Amino acid sequence: MATIAIRHLGKRFHGVTVLDDLDLDVTPGTITGLFGPNGAGKTTTLRILLGLARPTTGTATIDGQLYAQLGRPSVVIGAVLDGPQAHPGRRGRDHLRVLATAAGLPHRRVDEVLEHVELGHVAHRRVQGYSLGERQRLNLAAALLADPAALVLDEPTTGLDPHGIAWLHGLLGGYADQGRTVLVSSHLLTDTAPILDRAVIIGRGRLIAHGAVADLLTQHRPGAALDELYLGTGRFALVGAFAQSTLLSGAVIPAGLVALVLGVTAVAGEHRHRTWIPTLLAIPRRGRVLAAKTIVHASLGLVLGVATSLVCLTVTFVGLRLRGVSLVLSTSDVVAAVGGAGGYVALLAVLGLGVGAAVANQVAALAFPASPATNGASLLGAHVAALSVGGLVFAGYCLLALAAGAAATRRRDFP
Repeated sequence: MATIAIRHLGKRFHGVTVLDDLDLDVTPGTITGLFGPNGAGKTTTLRILLGLARPTTGTATIDGQLYAQLGRPSVVIGAVLDGPQAHPGRRGRDHLRVLATAAGLPHRRVDEVLEHVELGHVAHRRVQGYSLGERQRLNLAAALLADPAALVLDEPTTGLDPHGIAWLHGLLGGYADQGRTVLVSSHLLTDTAPILDRAVIIGRGRLIAHGAVADLLTQHRPGAALDELYLGTGRFALVGAFAQSTLLSGAVIPAGLVALVLGVTAVAGEHRHRTWIPTLLAIPRRGRVLAAKTIVHASLGLVLGVATSLVCLTVTFVGLRLRGVSLVLSTSDVVAAVGGAGGYVALLAVLGLGVGAAVANQVAALAFPASPATNGASLLGAHVAALSVGGLVFAGYCLLALAAGAAATRRRDFP
């Protein structure tokens, strides 16, 4: 019997994340459903498992081995991927004979599986004359040729009528009863939910929910149907991404403005109250004094931003959980959001120091946060939770202001 294990699977296509740290186990004797909306990463997961695509990170193995390492892969795992699998000009029986020869199987096995999938009466016809349901049965016949220990099926009900779906349920149920492994991928729960032992729901390449079907329904929404859970968690995965951006921005922008004001007053206030004079008498190097203030205020801004974002995320998680909503954020999401928020507030503290040092007038310097330039920079900074072009531009803007303030401080005569 075969066990399928997927560990920390990640895949990026041209800079776009398709799978993000996906973990999944499919054990013998069970039928596991892999569900998610179109574009969730289901087919990509199966293609990596079958050696048709290379993962960016992680592994997908069958009995601890990659597909390419299997001695006779067709005996271990039979697969049906979505889409056409046979040449339209070839007869159904000939198509299976080619596959049987490649797998080292006797041709008598071809007629056995043709009868098993109820295609014996059309085996002599060319595939181009098959209906969509007949083509799907032919694909299933190809997967069953070597009597594999595991079946991996991508959208297996496509083209099947109600009789065909009932037949497929019986086939998969019998396979699992023999202690074999069955993994079914689909975006239509109603066609496969009745026979599932376990369900795995993914959205945007991330694991949203998994476990025994009965346990999932009990944990997430008692009395709900599986399709309600599927639709709900898929929607909430998108809500999570939106909430992460919107709520963090709403909480962190005020914290950033507070840091900005504190940075302004820390320097401009010393000009107003003439406390620069005893400071410079003790430490005559003006640049060193400003550098120390920069380190202290940037550190305070970092702590303020991290604390604010953590409180925001915690309140969001708790509030949505009380409403029965599971907010989906991976560890990388949290690190990027919290780290980005801390960096954003720290940069605004540095910006405040630079403005205060350059203007040297507390009233005039405090008017700066209300200026269109600062508001625009604040909005830009709030929406860059990780290093990006926009984030680097914003950081450069803040550091340029600090450099201008440092230059003014070094050249200024203190009364």
